[in-house]
Amino acid sequence: MEKLKGESDYIEILEEILLQYFTDPIQAIVENTYPSFSSILDDPSYLQNRAILAPTIGVVHSINEYMSSLNTYEGSTYLSCDSTCKSDSNVEMLADVHTPEVLNGIKCLGVANHELTLKVGTPVMLL
Repeated sequence: MEKLKGESDYIEILEEILLQYFTDPIQAIVENTYPSFSSILDDPSYLQNRAILAPTIGVVHSINEYMSSLNTYEGSTYLSCDSTCKSDSNVEMLADVHTPEVLNGIKCLGVANHELTLKVGTPVMLL
C-alpha cells in the first residue's frame, strides 16, 4: 500500500488519557473511570455518565468482582439450576454429558452465570 502525503505511521494518544504506573490494571481502570465509587453508590447519575468497555466476558467478570468488592454491604448469593430437563428422551446420556460441574462452569454471552451475588446499592444491568 502506498503511503499518502501527510499520512502518519502511528496514532498519537494524549498523555492525560493514558493509565500509567499501575500494578493492578482492573483497579486502575475502575479508579480512573469511577473515582470515589464506594462513597457515591447511592447516586445513579454518577454511574449513568461513565462506562467501561471490556474486550472479553472474563474481563467483564473481573471488573464486576472488583467493583462489587468496593461495596461493603452484605451480599446475597443466588445459584442457577444445575441439572438438565428430565423430560428429554435421552435423560441418561444428557446426565453423563451435562454434569453439574459443566453446567455451573458455563460462562458465555447470553447465558447467565451460575452464581450471582447482589448487594444493596450495587447497580445491576438487566438485558
